[in-house]
Amino acid sequence: MPTLAKDVRRIAMFGATQGSGLEALLAIARRSQTSQSVEIHAFVRNKDKLRAALTEAGIDANLILDNPEGRQVRSTSIYTYHGDALQTESVRSFFQAVVKNGPLSDVVSSIGAYPVLEWQPLPTLVFPQGLEKLCSDSMKIIVHALETVVAPKQPDGKAPTLIVVASNGIGRTTHDALPMLLKPLCKLWID
Repeated sequence: MPTLAKDVRRIAMFGATQGSGLEALLAIARRSQTSQSVEIHAFVRNKDKLRAALTEAGIDANLILDNPEGRQVRSTSIYTYHGDALQTESVRSFFQAVVKNGPLSDVVSSIGAYPVLEWQPLPTLVFPQGLEKLCSDSMKIIVHALETVVAPKQPDGKAPTLIVVASNGIGRTTHDALPMLLKPLCKLWID
């Protein structure tokens, strides 16, 4: 488990296994050595998915992921916590475990779901059943946990900076799910 040090930047991440969240995590993991160590506490549904993404990106997952000795070798460590962002107790338990070892610097959320194209009778983007309000529902839970669990443990009594990334990105898979009339316009950004 991580150890508390004054020069450690501690970041909690939601949605770190794909999309923007994964890219942010990879950018931090690839950064050159600096005087400040970074601990990323990733709240994930599937730890193996994150391990595979790190390996695919050419990062030694064994060295950086859930390795208490990793901080002696690298200035970045990633600790994973399994949970469901739509379950209040799961998010609260995550934050309780993280702040037990010191205050958080930042919280990043890029939780999202991929819409699918359905014809009803016109082409319509539809989110999977139960995930229609994933971003807003999970954000309510995260904000409440920040206020009730994290803020009291922070040196200043305030919740850390919250950074939220929420969009239907314009990549190949999401471009395919766009309504026909938007495809020509959005094609400009993926070529």
